[in-house]
Formats: sequence, structure tokens, C-alpha cells
Amino acid sequence: MLSGILWINLLGFVGYTLFILAPLAKSRPVFLTMDAVGMVPIAIHYVLLGAPAGAALSLIYALADVAVPLARRPLHMRAAQAGLFLCAIAVTLFFWSGPRELLSLAGTALVILSRGTGNYRLLLIIVLISTIFWGSYGLLTGSYSQLVFSTLYVITCLWRLARPPQKRMLGSMPPHQSS
Repeated sequence: MLSGILWINLLGFVGYTLFILAPLAKSRPVFLTMDAVGMVPIAIHYVLLGAPAGAALSLIYALADVAVPLARRPLHMRAAQAGLFLCAIAVTLFFWSGPRELLSLAGTALVILSRGTGNYRLLLIIVLISTIFWGSYGLLTGSYSQLVFSTLYVITCLWRLARPPQKRMLGSMPPHQSS
């Protein structure tokens, strides 16, 4: 019979599988959808690991996947990013259990920042960097699935970035910057 920690990490793997595949998406909307949907089992997994800040920040991450790209004007996009960042800080302070929470906050802040870029390759670079923070957080919280994911995600992003850029990726620009 599987131990509790193994079941918890298997749940994490469900969400992380969507993440590992997300950089392979041919459009920004598909990438963001896969990210947002993957966050639900990841958040549950962090709750079960006793890491409520990681769970709450995972949900803020998912909200960034939806809210920031839907903004119709640059000012609205920046306001959504600022609001999400303030929520991330509040969540981190509320669930503070030590310096490890700063790792998940940094990873989330980078993701929120990435959602405002109209350049898909730049988005991948920023989330690749955020993965280093989230991977470190996973190490400190016992999220083995986060560690495996972080490694595979970095490899997937690097592979996607090594491919020649397409002339114009469908959905690559936020709505307010589209031509």
C-alpha cells in the first residue's frame, strides 16, 4: 500500500504533468490554460504537505494565468499584476512559517511579471527562472513532485527556447497589444 506522502506527491504529479507539457503549446492561450488547470491539484498537494502558503500562492499563480492576459489595456494589466502581487505578499505574511516562504513568493512574483509580456519566449525565460525558486521551495517542503517537475520544466523550456522562433505565434500578444 502506498504511503500518505507518496499519494500526496502523486497528486502533485498530475498538476505538474500539465506544466511540463505547457511550454510545448503552440499558443499563449493554450499555455496559460494548461498552467491554470494544473494549479488546482498542485494547490491541494501543498495543503496536504502542510504548506498553506505554497497552496495559496499556487492559486494566485493560476489567477495570474487568467486575469493578467484578459486585461484590455496596459493600465488594467499593470493594475491586475500589482493587485496579484499585493495578494501574494499578504498570503506569504499570513501563512509565514519561515524564510522558505520567500522562495514561493519570489517564484510567484516572477510568474505574475511574466504574464504581462507580449513575447512568448520572454515569458518562458521568466517562468524558467521562477522554477528555480519553486524547486527550492519544493525541496524544503518535501514536495518530491515539485523537484522532479522543476528539473523537467527547465529542460522543456530550454528545448522550446532552443527551437527557432516562429514568425508570429498565435495568441502571443496580450489583447491590448494585438494588431
